[in-house]
Amino acid sequence: MANTKKIKPNTRKSNKSELNLNIINQANDNSFTIKEIEIVVGDKPYSVKIDQNFRTTKIEKMIKSLVKSENLKKFGEFDESIKLSYYMFLIIREFSNLDIPDNLSIEEEINLISNLIDLGIFEKIIAEIPEGEIMKVNDYLQKFNINLNKALEEINEGKNVSLENENVIINEDELGGQVE
Repeated sequence: MANTKKIKPNTRKSNKSELNLNIINQANDNSFTIKEIEIVVGDKPYSVKIDQNFRTTKIEKMIKSLVKSENLKKFGEFDESIKLSYYMFLIIREFSNLDIPDNLSIEEEINLISNLIDLGIFEKIIAEIPEGEIMKVNDYLQKFNINLNKALEEINEGKNVSLENENVIINEDELGGQVE
């Protein structure tokens, strides 16, 4: 039987408010800002919105997109410049409002990357992403890679481990609270 302890009501007034759903939602809305830029394609201007503070949930979604089995196999075959461009493409897809479907094949994504580069769109968007947010994604990927390697070692030892396990996808505690 678990030990329970009665807590006496505090009769003194506290300066602290109780945390509630409205406060959490308001804080969340205020924590993540968006920057709007204009990109001209041909002679027509277009608005592109870019996250200035990356959400942990979006970073996780980006990583899951990267490690889709068919993408991961082909990704390993790319040279380093294509890997870097693909990585930055995933950041653009996840942290801007550019309408890029999630169901493209990796070949279609590489073709789109080429088009974005050729039109000068790729560089313009990347230039507007705060460097600290890219570093946050890098830190997250490094921790994810460590956890993935541990999971693969356990699989090799014959343990039943799912790569979808929450221990493979990391949390902010593992980054020392750096991921927001």
